Amino acid sequence: MSDPSKVHADLVKAAKKMVTEHWSGPDGCPICRVHNCEARATARRYLEEHAGPAPAAIIRTERL
Repeated sequence: MSDPSKVHADLVKAAKKMVTEHWSGPDGCPICRVHNCEARATARRYLEEHAGPAPAAIIRTERL
């Protein structure tokens, strides 16, 4: 059986990757091809709720 803290770390890592890969550009999400990408919104909500006491450090509000 997997260690719960390892599973949590893997989920946070996956959510961060989703936010990055689904980051909307001028034409919307490069994967979903929509301006309001639900995959990115869901991943971001997960990070806000589960990433720890300071999610602002890992949730970007603008593209680097």
